[in-house]
Amino acid sequence: MTKNKVKKKRIRRADRFLRAKNKSEVLYRVPVFLKKSAGMTFLSESGTLETNGKFSRAYLLDDKKLEKLKEEIQFLQEDCAFVFHKSHPAGMLIFEETASGGDITEKFSEIENILQIKSMTADSRMAYYGRFLSDFLGIKTEVENYILDTDCWKQAACMDGIKLSNNKIFTTRGRYCVMAVRTIKRKITWTDLSGLMDNPLIQSMYITVSGVTGQQIKEKICNEYMGIDGMASRIKRNEPELYDILQKDESENESLSKYRWVSVYFLIRMESEQADTNLFNIIKGAYKSGIKMECLALAEQKNISELKRTFAMFGMTGNKQERYQMLITQEQVRRLLNIVPKEKKQENYDIEAMKALFYDGVSV
Repeated sequence: MTKNKVKKKRIRRADRFLRAKNKSEVLYRVPVFLKKSAGMTFLSESGTLETNGKFSRAYLLDDKKLEKLKEEIQFLQEDCAFVFHKSHPAGMLIFEETASGGDITEKFSEIENILQIKSMTADSRMAYYGRFLSDFLGIKTEVENYILDTDCWKQAACMDGIKLSNNKIFTTRGRYCVMAVRTIKRKITWTDLSGLMDNPLIQSMYITVSGVTGQQIKEKICNEYMGIDGMASRIKRNEPELYDILQKDESENESLSKYRWVSVYFLIRMESEQADTNLFNIIKGAYKSGIKMECLALAEQKNISELKRTFAMFGMTGNKQERYQMLITQEQVRRLLNIVPKEKKQENYDIEAMKALFYDGVSV
């Protein structure tokens, strides 16, 4: 008597992680559904993910390690992002542009050797994203291996059931919106930002910090204020160093270490019918502390894919929203991220020995 074998369902080729030829390490082409919904293209076994043409690696950190890394990341001038979820460890992303003249894996390895950290693997990174989608959409998924069992979490990754109304996303878990910080006062610190997470409606906070060039500053001011001339006197009065940079030629503005682009986004979930009132109270409370926030205009996004990628960035997929970027100084970045510069240790000197050195000489 023979036992009936359970025939395993075959996963379509388009829904699988496919091995790609690569000399340095195992590399996968991601399934088509992840490319459409989150902009992913390639994922290496070490966890390097290519999303919308940019490479990133993800890291899970405890509070002690996170505080230590903030200072070192700023020293390295790397583009990075920090993700904070309630009841989940903090996450960090490091971004790199296309590797020209070098291997992207080697570039990340060099950074990790300096920082003494280890990135999430391919499967653990997809597992993190899968769990985020499960919480976000209210879809339970039981997956043993996110690389092999793509059929088990494809439904969640496609986000097909979401509905958009009045700049809010409706799922089985409730209604969501994304709040963006438009401007902040100079006095704002990490305490002010993290304090917003105490609100039970705010589920996640996403902070990006990236480098900036003088030419990018010129373009931003021209786009927002219809030219630099109309703002020149105010910039010269309030930011003399920035004014000097704007007067230089593009060739002289290759990099700008004093300033950084910073974006801050909050993912908010509302279950009651008082959604608009709840949002107003969040905006009002933040404004009193010096943080000007507004609801991201989801309805104005170009297509459903862009909409999905906005939410996917909270799952550490490497997606970025660049519609709200604040140009702030490195010193402000330190305050926002609660970076405390390392204090120099004071040496203890023997006063009597010093006197002997200068007055009596030293016998050998």
